[in-house]
Amino acid sequence: MRIKTDDTGLIDLLEPFFRRDTREKAARILMNLRRHEMGTNQLARVCGISPSTVSDILKKLEMLGFVEQDFRASPWRLSSRFIRNMERIMLAWRRFIREQNTD
Repeated sequence: MRIKTDDTGLIDLLEPFFRRDTREKAARILMNLRRHEMGTNQLARVCGISPSTVSDILKKLEMLGFVEQDFRASPWRLSSRFIRNMERIMLAWRRFIREQNTD
């Protein structure tokens, strides 16, 4: 399963944190968590990634503050901090584009 080309910004966002071969997998995980909360095994099935790799990526995403879970047996979700930051980035980006188009 490949990331759609309009989602490459997410892959770029992950560049400082993941090796090239892992960035797309991390982006797939985040894109699926955007839809709803999921456990590690469900994410592995949906993303086509081994459960151990999903677990490793989720641990790193959690360390970065991108994902969270209430307790170890609960499903993963995007963290509220990550969602707020992405909303701020999108608003700033839209302002930037608007300003560029008015010049």
